[in-house]
Amino acid sequence: MEKGPKIRIIGGASVEKKNQTKNEIKQAFFNHFDSLSPQEKEEFKKFEYPKSKQEFALIAFANTETSKLMKEAGIKGYDIPAENFHIIPSELYKKMAGNHGIATTFNIKQEIIFDAQYCRDNPVNFGSLVIHETLHLKAHLSVQVEEEGDKINKTSYRQGDSSNSITKLWVSRKVPPAF
Repeated sequence: MEKGPKIRIIGGASVEKKNQTKNEIKQAFFNHFDSLSPQEKEEFKKFEYPKSKQEFALIAFANTETSKLMKEAGIKGYDIPAENFHIIPSELYKKMAGNHGIATTFNIKQEIIFDAQYCRDNPVNFGSLVIHETLHLKAHLSVQVEEEGDKINKTSYRQGDSSNSITKLWVSRKVPPAF
């Protein structure tokens, strides 16, 4: 069995479009940079900060510890590749994430972005953000796929303890965060 996220695809799209979406998400996990749009590749090449040895070590630590938590919950753990973590300047972060915090997980893209201003020179802050966002990315993922003519709409439907749909958002606190 392939290591990596378990992805559930729901919605009214054809089986072909659902399978295509699942394969795109797996591609984003296993070959993250290759799955990006040409514009995203260019922005990351131009602006992303190279990770330090300490940042690589904190990512490895987060992978190890979150996999231990997953195992305790009866879920097979796995590592998120370091290339799926991006430390970027504030301007690019705001362009990609808006005003949503200082680190954000994009489940469908299988990536985590960090605002360098808040974590680049603060390993404690970066470490806590990496663990927090890694839990989000390793959480259960269901994606709703709908077809509208030639257009395919993909919505992260369930991520850990949150459920979304094209029209509604539910949050349940009965499920432990990140699972």
